Amino acid sequence: MKLSVVISLALFLLGVLLFLIQMWFTPWSTELFIKLLVTVGAALVIVLVFSFVNKEYRESKNLKKGARLDGDEN
Repeated sequence: MKLSVVISLALFLLGVLLFLIQMWFTPWSTELFIKLLVTVGAALVIVLVFSFVNKEYRESKNLKKGARLDGDEN
């Protein structure tokens, strides 16, 4: 698996874990909990956007070289 997929999955699971902990045990104030979730969500979006842009850049670069998208040479 690519690193960005692993990081995205970990951030998503962290958000779910934070939500479940808050729901069952309420260790944080509501304001702090929302800040934590927004921070994890923002990091998740950044990783996803970065990986998408990087993938598009690599595919565009390969097309300019004349390679096909599936990785095969002409």
